[in-house]
Amino acid sequence: QRALDLRQNTNDRFGLASSYNNLGRVYMDKEEYEYALTFVERAIELQKQLGDQRNLTKSYLDAGKIYQHLRDPRQAKLYTQNSLEIAERTGNLAQRAEILLFLSELEEQQGRYQSALDYLKSHRQLQDSLDEQNQSQAFEEMRARYESQEMERQIELLEQEQKLQDAELSRAEMFQNSLIGGSLALLMILALLYLRYRAGKKHEALLEAKNKKLQDLSEEKTEYLHIAAHDLKTPLSSIMGLSEMIKNTDHCP
Repeated sequence: QRALDLRQNTNDRFGLASSYNNLGRVYMDKEEYEYALTFVERAIELQKQLGDQRNLTKSYLDAGKIYQHLRDPRQAKLYTQNSLEIAERTGNLAQRAEILLFLSELEEQQGRYQSALDYLKSHRQLQDSLDEQNQSQAFEEMRARYESQEMERQIELLEQEQKLQDAELSRAEMFQNSLIGGSLALLMILALLYLRYRAGKKHEALLEAKNKKLQDLSEEKTEYLHIAAHDLKTPLSSIMGLSEMIKNTDHCP
């Protein structure tokens, strides 16, 4: 009733039709069928104006059930057949199955057993189709869930594989960095060794040059001494000869 009041204030016609229908069902549960019929008929009028075929089908069926309780089978069948026509036109199998079952009950109550049986058979055929449809839908839903789970599993495997690849790349990068660092260190060591070798060669060259110079000086000194000795040999011989002569002269009588 509160919902109905709110929808009347906001002029929500679809909502009003829904509230009328809901109130009709509440009064049906309370077995106050006259009140129930009043609200359901209001819902039917609004749904006709709005062209709400789906809910109109439900309201016609509710009206048929109310007339059944009011012991008016003619009106009950009339409203229920109206409901069936709309359900057939809109192709709603579930509503058609429900309506056919109710028509079978109405016909049975009136003693029209052949008609009741025909409605029941039609209901059974539709119900079988619905069951098959529901099974197919359930299978499709199950397959969709399986595919979804399989996809999630594949995604998880891919994520794990990606993590492994990232770890491998990280290790490879660390190894590469270590290799680069080692190579740089090796290059530095080689460079130092080369510089040391160059310095050693330079030092060796200096020593060799100094030794050569010393050798040259030694040879020059030897040659000088040789020359000096040669140059002094003749004068000394003369001096020694003269000395001998003087010595011998002193001993003469």
